[in-house]
Amino acid sequence: EERKGHSPGMLAMAYHLVQSHGPRRLLSGAGATFTGYFLHGAFKYGLFEMWKAVFQISKVSLAMHIPMLCLCAFLAELLATVVLCPAEAARIMLVADPTF
Repeated sequence: EERKGHSPGMLAMAYHLVQSHGPRRLLSGAGATFTGYFLHGAFKYGLFEMWKAVFQISKVSLAMHIPMLCLCAFLAELLATVVLCPAEAARIMLVADPTF
């Protein structure tokens, strides 16, 4: 039972969506989301390892080790997010327009 001023919970909304539009509508953006985040994770790990080799982290002084690792992580995340953006845009289009 809904109270005035409160929205139903996540499960209640999922149940309502399945009842009114079917389970396919509930999962309409799942493929693009899975693909995008899979590629994001793969690129982030690979790029982090690549930047560690480029900056030769093993030869960096102890005082600069953590800052250099943070720089590698930042650059890897930045580029991996660029890979994620088209998949997220596709997911939004799939959810907004089922005919896409």
